[in-house]
Amino acid sequence: MPRGGKRAGAGRRRLRPEALPEGNKDFATRVLARVGKPGWTDYADINKVKSDEDYALHLLAGKFNQEMFRHLLDRRFGKPIQSVNHIHDRPIDLNVSHTVSERMLLALQKAEERVRNR
Repeated sequence: MPRGGKRAGAGRRRLRPEALPEGNKDFATRVLARVGKPGWTDYADINKVKSDEDYALHLLAGKFNQEMFRHLLDRRFGKPIQSVNHIHDRPIDLNVSHTVSERMLLALQKAEERVRNR
């Protein structure tokens, strides 16, 4: 009888990827391609909506047009960078880890600056 080795069912369970939502990744591309073509504003009437793409066109043709258009552009091209500007009453603390050699190099540079500034 062999000893050691892996046992069936032992160890951590592998993570399974989440199921993708209905449809595929090109949803925004398909909807945006239909915008501007003849008859795309006909979907303002909810009774003509038959699919998810038609519903997106319904939202674009209705009162949610700017918000929906921005959402579709974000899905198609990715969200833009959002810069954050904070006004602080004191400077931000930054902790950085150095190796010993980097720390010695910084100490030597500071010492040389002190000698030069005398």
